[in-house]
Amino acid sequence: MKRITALALGLTASFMTLSVAVHADVQTGVQKYQAGDYGGAIAEWLPYAAQNEPNALFNLGQAYRLGRGVAPDLKIAVDYYERAAALGHVSAQANLGSIYYFAEPPLANRKRAIELWQAAAARGEPRALYMLGVLHFNGEAVARDWPRAYAYTEAAAKASLPEAEEALAEMSRHVSADDKRRASHIVVATAPEEPALPSPPPPHGVRVGYGDEPTSPAATPADKPPTVAVTYGTDAPALPAAVAAPSPRAAPPPGRTAASATPDGATAAAGDWRLQVGAFRSRDSAAQGWAQLQARHRDSLRGLAPTYAPAPDGSVVRLQVGPFAGRAEANARCAILSRAGLACFALRVTSN
Repeated sequence: MKRITALALGLTASFMTLSVAVHADVQTGVQKYQAGDYGGAIAEWLPYAAQNEPNALFNLGQAYRLGRGVAPDLKIAVDYYERAAALGHVSAQANLGSIYYFAEPPLANRKRAIELWQAAAARGEPRALYMLGVLHFNGEAVARDWPRAYAYTEAAAKASLPEAEEALAEMSRHVSADDKRRASHIVVATAPEEPALPSPPPPHGVRVGYGDEPTSPAATPADKPPTVAVTYGTDAPALPAAVAAPSPRAAPPPGRTAASATPDGATAAAGDWRLQVGAFRSRDSAAQGWAQLQARHRDSLRGLAPTYAPAPDGSVVRLQVGPFAGRAEANARCAILSRAGLACFALRVTSN
């Protein structure tokens, strides 16, 4: 069987979604966030989060993930996402799955990622369906199951997820008519239970995703099964993307608490910080990915050098750029790259 080189792995555009609760003050927080008043938004959400209102919890996870009104802190973001996910918030489940699946140790937790994606997919979350579809097709972290892979990916494609549309086209080249027939009998949820409000169109030039160009099946070894690419959109901060309407849970608390920023932490030694911008199946494909990024984002990437860091389990090679003297410097450059449509996050490394 033929093999198709996988594309870049990254984080999702959904990191920019916010949830709107029926509580007016939670919705007011969303409006403030979209207007750029991040601190005001956080002040609106904090008292509801203290009451375990899932949308407020999710929104605070967004703020800490992206550093909006607070210093970016992935651990705090994960805590808020976990609390929202435990209450059934599908976007929190999908985001957490992405974080755990692609994170560096000790945060990496593929088993937990699969559980979260399965919970979100059961309620029709397109990105979770897409990820499970690709993983089932490749037999990566889950059992190889082409009918289920096709069914999940088709459902995500019907939700107009561009990455799923591309993956479905690639799968169609390999999945047999019998497997497609079996897929048609698999019941898949096709819409999240959290209804979405209309989203304004993205600004011109915002990229959906990037990655390797697939290798022609005819040029690959015949003894390896095909794989399809995993690609993700970027969490471009300029997008006030679709907002999920929630289920009411907590009564409004009587008072407000002001938002406070998490300390940025000690500055690392010069060159200890980098930005991760993708993950690939091999060093060669990571180098090709770097060449593609340079072609698309030459000005934004000017002065940065690539580092190819294999994951501890050897499953992927992470493409990182830098170096930076500290977290603040890395986050500032990440903000520039995000505005250009390139997903990234800062991390401290101990060696090149």
